[in-house]
Amino acid sequence: MDIEQYITPEEWENGKYNLPPVKKSSQNYLRSKKKIKYTKSARNVIYKIIWILEYLDTNTIEPKVS
Repeated sequence: MDIEQYITPEEWENGKYNLPPVKKSSQNYLRSKKKIKYTKSARNVIYKIIWILEYLDTNTIEPKVS
């Protein structure tokens, strides 16, 4: 997997490249709240895989240690 490669919302929704699948409606929400980077090409939304991984890393919740 080349992390600089672009991925479509449909590919992310289907969990391509072993990414956790995220519904397109959730992706729309993340974009509208500016929580994830994306670009548009000819009215089509695309993400770099690295941007998705950055979003996942910044939203990781660590377990509590007793």
